[in-house]
Amino acid sequence: MNSNIGGIVGSAIDGPIISNSFNNATISALETAGGIVGNNSEAKMIVKYCYNTGDIYSSSGGFIGAIVGAIINSKNISNCEWCTKSVSYGIGYINSNDGAIFNENIDMKNILLVVNNDRAFIADTNNINNGYPILAWQ
Repeated sequence: MNSNIGGIVGSAIDGPIISNSFNNATISALETAGGIVGNNSEAKMIVKYCYNTGDIYSSSGGFIGAIVGAIINSKNISNCEWCTKSVSYGIGYINSNDGAIFNENIDMKNILLVVNNDRAFIADTNNINNGYPILAWQ
């Protein structure tokens, strides 16, 4: 086990845009593990229309493992959800005065309404993703 492990991106520096993504894999790290992003430094990063259902095991873990040196708000992170059965926090560690806007959803029944503003996701009618939304191309 190491650090800065993410279901989509391990370590983001200088502003990637992450959208229309999901993780359902288990992520384990000593520190800074995230369902979507493990660690984000100097956050110019944008995360939108994403969700996590995978279990996260880390001393600082969450939907995003850590955000360092940044002010985070709903412009950076929007229309995202995580399952509280798998992740306890939206952001495992943040050294900023502002908090991000996340949707915490225990059963995620209405997740498609949150993450599908640009219609990239569809309902999992064939149960290929345990009933969670899938990307339209799947």
